[in-house]
This record gives sequence, structure tokens and C-alpha cells, in this order.
Amino acid sequence: MNRNRIPIVLSALVATSLLIGASANGQGLSAEEQQFVKKAAAGGLAEVKLSELANDRASDQKVKDFAVQMVTDHTQANNELKPIAESNKIPVPTKLKGESEVAYKRLEKLSGSKFDAAYIKVMVSDHDKTVSAFEDASSKVKNPALKAFIDKTLPVLRQHQDHIHQIASQTGKS
Repeated sequence: MNRNRIPIVLSALVATSLLIGASANGQGLSAEEQQFVKKAAAGGLAEVKLSELANDRASDQKVKDFAVQMVTDHTQANNELKPIAESNKIPVPTKLKGESEVAYKRLEKLSGSKFDAAYIKVMVSDHDKTVSAFEDASSKVKNPALKAFIDKTLPVLRQHQDHIHQIASQTGKS
């Protein structure tokens, strides 16, 4: 009877070692990677919400066009990040918090050129911080799915960064 248990025990040990090996090979997220996912998800949500507001309140067509692009691109990025977060049991934010919430409340009181100037300032700052965070994470992240997301998203973020800096210099509202 003990002979019958040996294959079962060996199978259980092999399965356990495979699971442990998969975790050690970067299949799960490290604490630093989890923190990055949380910040990226919150930042993506903020870009969408602030840019939806800009679409309604901005007076400069360049700012409105930029806002539309932000909603499109960041919604897509958020949709690509969501399964990575969910598969690692990381809650995806559904409402603004912290600095993003403060920025939104400040912006929603403005309109026209005052809104444009404030929105541009927020977008310049946010994209400078976000590009830096993604560049840093790109060299550190080991999880293949997260690394692929970062490598796909970073060029788009750099394009946004260049574009908003260009708008800021053209309008003198940086």
C-alpha cells in the first residue's frame, strides 16, 4: 500500500516545486512591481478623468485635441493594465484620490484660458513624472506581462510628454 502512495507524493512534490519555481522566475509580482501597478493604474485613471474635464472646459483647440488623445490612449493603457492587476489581486482604482483628486477639484472650478493654463501645467508635470517612473520600471521589472505593458506604453507616454511640452511652449502656459 505504501508503494501506491509514493507516485502520488512524488507528483505532489514535483507540482509544488514547479509552482515555487514559476513564482521565483518572475511569474508573480514583487512588492515593487505591485506598487508600480497601483501607481500606473491611479495615474491612468487621473489622465482620463482630467482630460474628460478638459474636453468640456478648455478653450484652446490644441488643448481639447490633446485631451481627446489622452482619453483614448490612457483608456486603452488602463484596459491593458487591468488584467495584470486583477491576476495579481491588485485592486484597480475607480475614483480619484490624493493629488489627482485635488487637481480635479481645482480644475473643475476653472474654464477657458485659465483652465487651459492649469490643465497644461498638470499634464506637463504628470507626464514628466510618469515617463520617469516608466523608464525606471522598464529596467527593473522582471514580470514578463508587466514588462511588455511598460515597453508598449512608454513610447506613447513619451509622445504625450513631447506633445504637451510643445503645447505649453506654443501657448506660453507652462
